[in-house]
Amino acid sequence: MLEALDQLQAQSTSFSGHVYIYDLVGQYTLHASNSITEMLGYKADDVYTFGPNGLASLIHPDDLDLVADYYQRLSTLKAQESVSIQYRMKRSDGTWCLLQSQETRLEGPNERPSTQVLGILQETTQFATSIPRELMLLGKYPST
Repeated sequence: MLEALDQLQAQSTSFSGHVYIYDLVGQYTLHASNSITEMLGYKADDVYTFGPNGLASLIHPDDLDLVADYYQRLSTLKAQESVSIQYRMKRSDGTWCLLQSQETRLEGPNERPSTQVLGILQETTQFATSIPRELMLLGKYPST
């Protein structure tokens, strides 16, 4: 399945997202497409070793509570239900980028929710230059 995700992304020239699978119980990334590491400037192995505390260190301090609440919400999703969020993350060069993330709870055995979510991540920094900071923190963004 992981190879199929990478192949699908590589074949789609109009798809600008980055694909990953995250384990909610273990709080670690099971798979991340190479484009995520390229976008953020980290080595591929770094993404797998961050764990929950490492990832938190990359999220903008003003967005930590928002992201923590969001991850709590992920654990209550039904199989194939989706939610999304926008937050800032630190690149390896120390600059911040604005990301739009959408997660879908995967289906496990017997049509029960899996402990894993499929995520699609897009950088939206270029669209955020005219968004007031107050709206950004509330998660209220104009549609683009």
